[in-house]
Amino acid sequence: GFWFNLSQWVMRHPIAVIIPTTAFLVLLGLPFLNVNLGSPWASILPEEAESRQGQDLVTERFGPGELSQVILVESSPTSTLSPENIAANLEFVERMENDPRVVRVDSIYSAELPDIVGAGFKPARPVSDETLTAFNELVSDDLRTQMLRIVPRHAPTADETKALVSDIRANPPGGDMTVLVSGITADQLDNVDSMYSDFPRVIIYVVIVTYVALLLLFRSVLLPLKAVVLNALSILASFGALVFVFQQGNFERLLGFTSEGTTEATVPILVFSVVFGLSMDYEVFLLSRVKEEYDRTGDNARAVAIGMERSGRIITSAAAILIVVSAGFATGDILIIKALGLGTAIAVLVDSTIVRALLVPALMRVMSHLNWWAPHWLRPTPPQFPCNTHPPR
Repeated sequence: GFWFNLSQWVMRHPIAVIIPTTAFLVLLGLPFLNVNLGSPWASILPEEAESRQGQDLVTERFGPGELSQVILVESSPTSTLSPENIAANLEFVERMENDPRVVRVDSIYSAELPDIVGAGFKPARPVSDETLTAFNELVSDDLRTQMLRIVPRHAPTADETKALVSDIRANPPGGDMTVLVSGITADQLDNVDSMYSDFPRVIIYVVIVTYVALLLLFRSVLLPLKAVVLNALSILASFGALVFVFQQGNFERLLGFTSEGTTEATVPILVFSVVFGLSMDYEVFLLSRVKEEYDRTGDNARAVAIGMERSGRIITSAAAILIVVSAGFATGDILIIKALGLGTAIAVLVDSTIVRALLVPALMRVMSHLNWWAPHWLRPTPPQFPCNTHPPR
């Protein structure tokens, strides 16, 4: 059959298959080195969505920064309007107003502030309604909490706004105040940091549990390691494709979207979760058939070919169904759904063709009987291969 003949051809030229296919997968994954993770914003919605239209209208009439205000919440054990804290805030506001990334700063720190402070926060002469409104809006009754609103020049997902938030957090107002930085951009940065601070531990946990499960199933030290590495190659190729398409903006017209210059942070996590499990299913289907034949004959090359023949159509059919379903998601209007569908489809396509049909038999041919090596405690009863000797009478 086709799969038997393909595996035989691959195993006759294993190095010639391994080098170009591995290089191709690494090349696909290279764009992921420049990933710029971000969180969703209204711009991921289709243009006919009301919320998207509202955002576009505000951006057009008032500028993108009005929807991405950076809010500082200051608290002091005594008063945010102590001389020390006022001096710290005046210096900070001046620094922000001179920052080219900032349109304006909404605060109580105007020319009339000394009159208000000098009058015990009850001005002796009339001050502007704007100043009084700002004071009532931005300072708590007990004077221990205060807000400053910084209006940036760029959209909430822009690199300039992210850098502005990071700079403010690194150099907040001084005095005896505790300063918290909030707003849409700060929330997005914190969400990404929260997700990806735990993601490496999730990957390590999944890899270790998977390795142990396959180690006990196949009684082999190297086969589970090979499975994990090849799954990682499939997933990294998919991640690279996501960055190439959605972050760098390639094939925008074909797929019907506008790139925001970021990769939505939840998509790599979801793709990893879905694809790693699916790829491992395909690996178990294939290696189960290979192990059955190897235990029966002890012939590694024949076992791989027979295993490919017996599982090839099942794996290909299952993968084809999933690719079609995932590609359906890729035609959606919401960018996150589109990216998740395309990422899953690419990973499954790569895994079921390049990895499963080419790399697996080539690597198993190179490793030969090392595929089935295991310490004695893991294989208490060695397989009994048929031989030509006659049983004793």
